[in-house]
Amino acid sequence: MSLTGKRKPKLNRSHSSTSQEFSAATWEELYEIYRTAKETEGLAPSTLKSRDKYHRYFMDYLNAFHEGIKPYEITATVIRSWIVFMQKEHVCYEANAKIPDYMKKTGLSPATVNTFLRHEKVFFSFLESEGYIPENPFKRVKMVKEEKDVIQAFTEEQIKKLLSVPDRRSYRGYRDYVMMLLLLDTGIRIIELTNLRIQDVNLPECTLYVRASVSKNNAGRNVPFSKTTRKEIQGLIAEVSDFGSEYLFTTVYGNRLNDGRARLAIKEYGRLAGIENIRVSPHTFRHTFAKIYILNGGDPFTLQKLLGHSDLTMVRRYIQMNDMDLKRQHDRFSPLNVVLKK
Repeated sequence: MSLTGKRKPKLNRSHSSTSQEFSAATWEELYEIYRTAKETEGLAPSTLKSRDKYHRYFMDYLNAFHEGIKPYEITATVIRSWIVFMQKEHVCYEANAKIPDYMKKTGLSPATVNTFLRHEKVFFSFLESEGYIPENPFKRVKMVKEEKDVIQAFTEEQIKKLLSVPDRRSYRGYRDYVMMLLLLDTGIRIIELTNLRIQDVNLPECTLYVRASVSKNNAGRNVPFSKTTRKEIQGLIAEVSDFGSEYLFTTVYGNRLNDGRARLAIKEYGRLAGIENIRVSPHTFRHTFAKIYILNGGDPFTLQKLLGHSDLTMVRRYIQMNDMDLKRQHDRFSPLNVVLKK
């Protein structure tokens, strides 16, 4: 999203400006202004990178179906046509020849569509507030309805199946095994895991440090892990030392493991394990960690700190329970059962 080097047009910041007065500003110039503003506000580099990706996706759509359209010409109708495209025509990984065809599904989930909409709405809100466009057209568009189902987590059987798939005799298989162990043991995000440096791991104390630069809320935190995981991390560090890499999780060439590749690897292990009717992803490991933590007596406030959330809003979603979970908890904590056991 770099600037062209040309002098920026002087924009009239009056909301009553005509389309001719707004037409001098390009998409690239406006996004660069927005991005600089967010940098000065202290947004984490990982957050800025995500916003770049979401905006780039919107621009790809506009270039394909509304070529030459100006920022001030975006209407609610254009945005709704984008929503329909995401729901019915978008093909995941379509241009990536390395991705097998069975992974290239058509259509994005309502939650993913809403993620794209929210990020672009923030960009257009900035343009409106700064007077670069007459109004924010996203205000007229409703979010896609999402089913409020209980967030799914892996069963014990599914966890065992997943962990049994990687070939631990190979570096890649052992790396992925440790990766899934660490996700399950700590609940950290995949981008936090793939950016872990060896120096971020404190083996004697069984803790790892998630740096602020990769944390979603721009705050660093210490996260504990079990002695079982420590043993495997020690083994991985010994393997990685041959590459001379500073990162804990690397490719077979010693480069930092990309979080996209990590997601695809976990998805493939799910397919090989025959796991169906649940999304096999790093975030499902996060859900599983949160659910098991609560079911075993962990408190939500500590869980909030471990997961790196600024408040309890998302934690409430993580700890939703199905009927069997509720039955198990009732049997364990029912006042009647507690009294009769005494």
